[in-house]
Amino acid sequence: MSDRQNDTENGRDSSRVVDALRRIMRAHDLDSRALESEYGVTAPQLLCLRAAAAGDHLTARDIARRIHLSASTLVGILDRLEDKGLIERLRDPADRRRAPLQVTPRGEALLERDPSPLGRRLSAALARLGQSERERLGKSLARVADLVDDGDSSTDGSN
Repeated sequence: MSDRQNDTENGRDSSRVVDALRRIMRAHDLDSRALESEYGVTAPQLLCLRAAAAGDHLTARDIARRIHLSASTLVGILDRLEDKGLIERLRDPADRRRAPLQVTPRGEALLERDPSPLGRRLSAALARLGQSERERLGKSLARVADLVDDGDSSTDGSN
């Protein structure tokens, strides 16, 4: 195969991947709006709330790493969760720069209702795939994510 043909095929494959990702992101955005309408939180807010509930007094930086968001993006999300009474920022008397997060009883009640941050469409679509296909897809997407990761330490996935 010539270099030109290879470039053309790579371009078509890349376009197909980008198109599929855009369609998935659009469906996810629509589901996030439905989640907000039904539960009062967006998917990113729910992910932050779940991360805060999963750890003992995590900081914003801890949560940013766990859910792969930049610290600057996370601050706005945490502000909205705090405004809704779902989390509170505690003060660390030993280090005033630290503000561990705590899920409030209202936040815990929301989590007990078990809303899905994936959304109904994506959850249903993934459920229609066989387990081996879901595993392959998960591994492939994780590999692509690793390849495009910009190395930002706030979103490196460290736990």
